Order: sequence, then C-alpha cells, then structure tokens
Amino acid sequence: MILTVCLGVPTYLTYSFFADQQTVKELPGPASAYLDALIAGDRAKGYELLCQRRRERVSFENWRAERGMEPHLVGYRLLQGHVYRDTENGVGYGIDVELHYSDGHREQITLPMTEEKAGWRICTDHAY
Repeated sequence: MILTVCLGVPTYLTYSFFADQQTVKELPGPASAYLDALIAGDRAKGYELLCQRRRERVSFENWRAERGMEPHLVGYRLLQGHVYRDTENGVGYGIDVELHYSDGHREQITLPMTEEKAGWRICTDHAY
C-alpha cells in the first residue's frame, strides 16, 4: 500500500503535468476558429463550434439572435490556456482571451472549452 502511494502519486502528477501541457497547446486553434467565425458574422460556423451541451439548451435561432448585440466583437488576443482540477467538478479546460469590441473597449474572459468526439468545442453561455 505504501509503495503504491509513494510511486503512484508522483507518477500520476508527472503524467498529469505533461498531459495538461499538451492539452493547453491544443486549445488556441478551436478558440480562434470560434472567435473568427463570430467576427466574420458566420453564425452557422460559430454555432457548430459550440459544445453539444450548449447546443442542446439553445436553438440556433436563439443563439444567433444573442449575437446581434452592440457593440460587436471585432478582434481578440489569445492569452493563456488552462487546465483546472478540483474535487467538486473534476477537470475543466479554458483559454484566457482579451476581446476587442467595436466601441473600443476590451474585456478579458476565460473561454470554457470541452473535448468531444469531433474535437475541442467552446462551451459558454455568454454572447460576445
């Protein structure tokens, strides 16, 4: 038992660290694709890049209507990806993004992401 704990915990932590680093490298591409679709006004592509859980809760028509707000998203800067681990919610993923709007203001958010069969998806309830 002690041997399992002494060897198992460091092995798990080392594996988790390297796996997390690889995961963080995968997040910018899907995040950029989603934000680029919103900026381009390609609502169908943006909706397609949402996670299944979000698409089940909101129809395309309702989601598209949320995106018609002012000011519009006109740019962004990807900052840093994260892997979150906690005992209540398990593992979560996100990428910090600085959003640029048409009225000149900027906002920093964490864009939550989840991995599905089709790849990484954006899993947010917020309109940008």
